[in-house]
Amino acid sequence: MELTYSAALFALFCVLLVGEFFIPSAGMVGVAAAIAAITSIAIAFTHSVTAGVAFTAAVMLATVGILYAMVRYWPHTTIGRMILNRRPGQLDEPTESRLPNGEKRKDLIGRIGVARTNLLPGGLVVIEGARLDAISDGAPIDAGTEVVVISTIAGKIRVRAAARADLAPEQVAVERKTESIETTLESLDLDGLDE
Repeated sequence: MELTYSAALFALFCVLLVGEFFIPSAGMVGVAAAIAAITSIAIAFTHSVTAGVAFTAAVMLATVGILYAMVRYWPHTTIGRMILNRRPGQLDEPTESRLPNGEKRKDLIGRIGVARTNLLPGGLVVIEGARLDAISDGAPIDAGTEVVVISTIAGKIRVRAAARADLAPEQVAVERKTESIETTLESLDLDGLDE
């Protein structure tokens, strides 16, 4: 009679071990399976040592076999696909970091913007009307300074102060006109006219 109970508990152990993969129970089904296996072995030992050793070997072999089968075939089941949310063998593809408007951050490399706040080293920049968090390449950058995006590693926008070579020809022309107007005004020495 004891062997009938041991066999029934062994069958319950196998069912519960398979159920652990399909029932989200935070491991409680697995704990119940372990209790069923230990009880099965204990009852078998009350019958005879040979029965106890046989049931111990059966539990060990069944555990290895069931775990191997479930790990191998569970992702192909309906519930396995739902839980994993991917096809078996599918590799996770890295997602590209995007701006709020949907543009890829890496497309910003080389673009010119303006530092909205002091970058010490982090701060806010405006690039084509978009306010973005950025990090300077090491040197502090004052607010209002034109910056150029040099990289977008790990979703972080890295900028440096824009040199004259980074600016578009029309921006350089506007700067030259502004400088020439300022030079002309300074040369006129209009400070004495206030009196």
